[in-house]
Amino acid sequence: MKSIKKYFRKKSHQIQKRLKTTEYSWQSIYAVTCICVSSYLFFEWLFLVTKPTFFGSDPFIIKLNTLLFWTSFSLLTTTIIMLCFFILQIISGKRIQRVLQFIALGISALIISSLVLLLIDNFTYVVFDFGIVSTHAWRFLYLIVFLFLSAYFFLSLISKANALTIILSYPKIKKWWLPTFFSITLLMCMFTVRFTKIEIPIVNFITATNQSNLPNIIVITADGLDAQHMSAYGYSRDTTPNIQKLLNNSLVAENAFTNAGNTAGSLISIYTGKYPTDTRVLFAPDILKNQNTTEHLLSLLKKVNYSSTQFSYPYYADAYDLNLRSGFDFANGRSMESTQIINFLSKYLDSNQSYFIYQIITRLIDRISHIFYVKDMVNLSLLAEGDAQSYNDQYKFDSAIEILEKSEKPIFIHIHCMETHGPLFYPKAEKYSAHKEKSQQQEYDTDFYDDSILDFDNSVGQFIEALKMNGSYDNTILIIGSDHGQRFTTNKRIPLIIHFPNNEYSGKILNNVQNIDIAPTILDYLEIYKPIWMSGNSLLTLKNSNRPIISFTIGQFNQEGDDIFANNNKPPFYQFGYINVNYCDTYFRLTFEGKQWESGTIEGYTGQCESITDEQAYQLMVDHLKKYGFDVSSLKDQPYFENNN
Repeated sequence: MKSIKKYFRKKSHQIQKRLKTTEYSWQSIYAVTCICVSSYLFFEWLFLVTKPTFFGSDPFIIKLNTLLFWTSFSLLTTTIIMLCFFILQIISGKRIQRVLQFIALGISALIISSLVLLLIDNFTYVVFDFGIVSTHAWRFLYLIVFLFLSAYFFLSLISKANALTIILSYPKIKKWWLPTFFSITLLMCMFTVRFTKIEIPIVNFITATNQSNLPNIIVITADGLDAQHMSAYGYSRDTTPNIQKLLNNSLVAENAFTNAGNTAGSLISIYTGKYPTDTRVLFAPDILKNQNTTEHLLSLLKKVNYSSTQFSYPYYADAYDLNLRSGFDFANGRSMESTQIINFLSKYLDSNQSYFIYQIITRLIDRISHIFYVKDMVNLSLLAEGDAQSYNDQYKFDSAIEILEKSEKPIFIHIHCMETHGPLFYPKAEKYSAHKEKSQQQEYDTDFYDDSILDFDNSVGQFIEALKMNGSYDNTILIIGSDHGQRFTTNKRIPLIIHFPNNEYSGKILNNVQNIDIAPTILDYLEIYKPIWMSGNSLLTLKNSNRPIISFTIGQFNQEGDDIFANNNKPPFYQFGYINVNYCDTYFRLTFEGKQWESGTIEGYTGQCESITDEQAYQLMVDHLKKYGFDVSSLKDQPYFENNN
């Protein structure tokens, strides 16, 4: 024990001596910081471009351009910060010179320590399927590692700064290196920046609407909810008694369908009123880009004084992660102010450049917050695999009521519930699954699924009662729907029930409707013109005619660490695995890989109409893809149509 104490005492004296006696200049500190910043950006960029990310199928030159821009921009920012330190030293005198130099080197040490922490996390997750997000009680071990790295690199950078001071003191180097380096950095920043002016959509009112009493708008969607399993839609089991009470005084779509069989694509379609082929968002890591980032319902509502909040889940359904800008004031516990810089950058920079910096900042903050016990990281792999034990939907409803009671503005709230997601379900109310063990259930067990729907219905019922208690129910548009059918299907009927203030527009709609109709319907009720970029139609003025409902789903997917992604992101169809057309009571599906064709009857369809032929449906698919810029040359020859009806 004495020998250990002696060793540490000796080391402590050596460190103190080094701190006091080692000499280094501001130029060497600047050089060290630039190396640390460049290294951090390069390795984070390398991590992102070697796996499926928001870059998608962009050419390598675009990806490289993003790295060069942010490296040069960061180096220029570093120059300004170091200049401020230097000026502060001149003003304050040499008394605090050492302190300022320690602070500057400390910043560099934190940057390089953060990089090493991320590299360790990346390595352990890829090789051992274990990382920071997997730790809870033991996360302090990562904290200890991070603090050790910070101390180690701080001392190491002092030595490096000292060595650089000697090198940079040579007359030939001293004269030219700094102005040359600054000039190259400035030129690189100027030549790699990619400006793009993103316009916020303009709101045009149909009439002189009184904006002083605009209704609250609450959209509640349940993940993977089939209308066929809801008693409100005729199911034999009483799974939705509370929702059923809404039917007589609401607009009820009997035959509603999704436009995307994946949550990200479906929610973006709801927000934008656009097809996934238009936004190119179907499944993470797809994001909205350029003008699509602001062309959505939320930006229009913000113009008429709405505040907005989203309760969903990270990465796969989070508005900020999907790059929806100028929209939600709050999304899953984060405020718009927390992403204000990114919002600003996204208005003027290319989406790849603005989202790149958002991505790497978020990656670091999430992990640092986790190991410092500030905020738990969300395990995305559990969400993607459907581990319903990790879902907690009730807090979303409780939080929404609190927001409604405090808000002085009309408010838009979207609650996306996950307890119906599957493949496993852990319902609180065990009515139909009471005779079964949760731990022994098979995937997509009907009894557990029905009980999870009953849980959802109970939450909705309590929420409606709370709205009535606080007096906001009669001034609220309440929309109940789903993102897609169970098992990510697009040819199953999903619920769409809209209750308007004063029980307006109640009745049944037998025509086929789709999720992209939700945003135009809201705008129509508010007497706001539908913008030309919205493809959906208002259900308040829906013509009594059949129309094709076009939807998409990814094909096969892979998992890498905590990311799940479509395994094909190449032209001509990129992440799109198949296109589906629902027309009347028939669905038609073309799987792009192998050009496989399938058609059949939509189960439980309640309308009456005449369907179209396989050839007509195929032509609708080709025309749609062509309209949104896809290369359809490979679809010139029709597939073999086998009659599956």
